[in-house]
Amino acid sequence: MSRILVDQIRSNSASADALTLDGSGNVTFPANATCSGTATGFGGGKIKQYKYVQSSTTYQTTSTSFQDLSSPFSVAITPTSASNLLLCRLAVQINVYETSGVDANGVIAITDDGASSYLMEAEFRGYDYGGNGMYLNNPFCSEHVKVAGNTNARTYSLRMRMVTGDKILINNYSTSANRNSVLSVMEIEP
Repeated sequence: MSRILVDQIRSNSASADALTLDGSGNVTFPANATCSGTATGFGGGKIKQYKYVQSSTTYQTTSTSFQDLSSPFSVAITPTSASNLLLCRLAVQINVYETSGVDANGVIAITDDGASSYLMEAEFRGYDYGGNGMYLNNPFCSEHVKVAGNTNARTYSLRMRMVTGDKILINNYSTSANRNSVLSVMEIEP
């Protein structure tokens, strides 16, 4: 087995080191590099802000119009730079059911502009070919990333609606110890 031991790496034609390693193995990139700063392992970029909300309360609707779940599922964030990334993550327990028909179908969505548009929509559907009713329990995780574009405050929030069936629920049919949904937003400096 071979090993290369270095403290600095520089191109033959460069006037400055491309990276430096400290005694702990942390890598430091120069300030003018694409990924400036210090990284442990593979790196680049850093988290500027991390905000989240979580709830174990059961929420439900029978409406086919989007219902506002911004209480409690809303996260307000003001980016520190227009060029930073905003990473939104959603982890929820979704249930849809139909007690006597064959089709249960519901949608959840994330918005950051008061529902003028949606960053992400996810459909949950179960179909029973026997016609005796339908119940679908589905853990769901998703994320959406975009460049902030400006430093204006914005609020990420959750909406849900039925398409067909009796109702759609979040945080239902599980023990309270296992029932927890989280909406989070990170600002990342690339």
